[in-house]
Amino acid sequence: MNILVSAAALRSSGGLSIYKQFLFHLKNNINGDNYYLFIDACMPAPPMYGVEYIVIDIRSHIKRIRFDTSECLSILKEKGINADVAVSLQNTCVNVGAKRNILYYHQPLPFYSNHWNPLKKDERLLFYYKWIYPIFVKRSLVENVQVVVQIPFIKRGFCKRFHIPEHSVHILFPDVEKIDIEKIELYNWKDNIVHFIYPATAFSYKRHKILISAVSNISNNNPEYLEKFKIHFTISENEVPQLKEYIKNKGISSNIDFMGRVSHEVLLSMYKSCSALLFPSVVETLGLPLLEAAAFGLPIVVSDLDYSREVLGEYAGGRFVASDNLESWSEEILKIIDSPTKYKPIRCNEESSWKEFFKLINGTYN
Repeated sequence: MNILVSAAALRSSGGLSIYKQFLFHLKNNINGDNYYLFIDACMPAPPMYGVEYIVIDIRSHIKRIRFDTSECLSILKEKGINADVAVSLQNTCVNVGAKRNILYYHQPLPFYSNHWNPLKKDERLLFYYKWIYPIFVKRSLVENVQVVVQIPFIKRGFCKRFHIPEHSVHILFPDVEKIDIEKIELYNWKDNIVHFIYPATAFSYKRHKILISAVSNISNNNPEYLEKFKIHFTISENEVPQLKEYIKNKGISSNIDFMGRVSHEVLLSMYKSCSALLFPSVVETLGLPLLEAAAFGLPIVVSDLDYSREVLGEYAGGRFVASDNLESWSEEILKIIDSPTKYKPIRCNEESSWKEFFKLINGTYN
């Protein structure tokens, strides 16, 4: 079979992780087929027998639409290739007249109730993905497409928003790194206070401000605790100048640490050495830090939303609070300071769900 894989938009972050996982499992699932992977020039392209990489530039909305609707088919025709299966790893189908079409969907914003203001610079992209992007997703959907998502919440949202029957949407949990805790080195905090971490980007839906407000609330009502803890963010203060000023005005600069981006190795050391993960994000596809922190048995204070309930499941260390309840966030921080606790760690599944994905490709998925 000739199998087209559309992946050129997966240049960073979670999308790049999906692409790398696909590559890792592809080498054991080629089965004599011919794979044609459309990728960006910056993406890894390890040589594999039966795999041809086609480098393209779709780094604009117009280029992306043109590629999905016509350019990809034109390129295949020039090469004399008829695609039997068309796989898109990047949220929109590619129209090449294939017999089977598989779509890996991982953009959660259209399924959350949050509202974004297109007149605000830092919310313009979020507005686009919530209201405009779904139009292109809807138009791209081909007949009898099989859709893959990561958690039940995304499946429910996709079926409702795009009127796709439930039997055509499959929940396949992505690979999660198996962490050997014994080999992880402790992080040197250089003090004896309680440390919390929140590994997240600077998007407004990550809700860093609720944690800062919780610290301010503690400062007002329980000032004796201020010398006992610190919260570490993996963003730089230059990314959030308004929050920086807010912290300064509240007099809590010593309790908030803007670390900037850290390597995954350093982050794992921080998990092993801190007292809890704080995770107020209100928009997630999966929320990988939840699983990583649970692998260390950490208490996890997290927004009480579908994604967090589904990812953490029965993990005893999950503490679910309303995302905007300032008092609850303050109370949970104080409880952990007073009584640090560890829980039975979550263990990653040994068997990868990617084998089911390749069954969809070769037509043997039941």
